[in-house]
Formats: sequence, C-alpha cells, structure tokens
Amino acid sequence: MIAMSRGLQDRRRALVIRSSLQRLRISVQLVPGVSRLAAVDRVVTTLRAHSVAAGVVVTGLALIGPRWATRIASVYSLLDAAGYVSEIASAR
Repeated sequence: MIAMSRGLQDRRRALVIRSSLQRLRISVQLVPGVSRLAAVDRVVTTLRAHSVAAGVVVTGLALIGPRWATRIASVYSLLDAAGYVSEIASAR
C-alpha cells in the first residue's frame, strides 16, 4: 500500500511540474498579444468616450477615400510616436 502511495506521489509531482511548464510556455506566448490587446482596448475606450467625434472622423475619411485616409493615418501615427499628439491633447 505504501509503495503504491509513493508511486502516486511521484507521478503527482511530475504532473505538477509538467503543468507548471505548460502554463509558463503559454504565458510567454501570450505576452505580445496582451500588449496588442491593451492598445486595441485604449482605442476602443477612446472611441466610446467620443463616439460622435469618431463618427465624424470615420465619415470624413470615407468621403475623402481610402488612399488619403491611409496617408493621414500614417502621418498621425508618426506624430503620435514622436509625442506631438499627446502634447497637443495635454495643451487643451
């Protein structure tokens, strides 16, 4: 009986170690996705807070066409990366 108990304890330890390693691998794989989801969450939160302004911007971008919209979006992202957008927002 004790021999069987010892075998079960050894097997349990091995399973606990294996599951810990699996959880660690999964968490390492999810790290890049978490930062992307955080960025998407910030955008969605901003759009919900300013839904009318977002609607006006989307309508305007649809009217000027996708080519100009992508150019404007790339210029905006460059300005945001340089910190100019946050300076303008904090000046208000």
